[in-house]
Amino acid sequence: MEYFLHADSQGEIEKRKKWLHKEFFPRGEGQMLGDYSVVKCKKIFSDFEKMKADPVDVADLMLFYVEIGCRFTLAYGDIDEPFYASFARYFDKTMKYIRANNLMSAYRYRAKKIVDSVYDDVGWGFPDELLDSYNKYVAK
Repeated sequence: MEYFLHADSQGEIEKRKKWLHKEFFPRGEGQMLGDYSVVKCKKIFSDFEKMKADPVDVADLMLFYVEIGCRFTLAYGDIDEPFYASFARYFDKTMKYIRANNLMSAYRYRAKKIVDSVYDDVGWGFPDELLDSYNKYVAK
């Protein structure tokens, strides 16, 4: 499969990161609660994947999505259980993708930083689910 060169897709990644950030923080972080759309977020990813982006770039964008979700819950407090379940599943999917594409050495510390960012401040068992996924794929 032919991929975008990593350097060529940086503009596309940054554009999509801005779109994702705006979905969660339409007025900037720390401002009024955003009303994000899972459908819009999925479209941002599916359009990027259709471009046959390099797996390094796909993993970067996937991790960014989980990072922004964690920042969202830290900014606005307790969300609902479906929110946490969705992000836990997506983190697991992301870690599986990283492992399958032999990118663990590039993303291991960033993924652990995500887990650590919510470990003491978020409930619903969410941090434990993230840690379980992290350990499952890093240990392989």
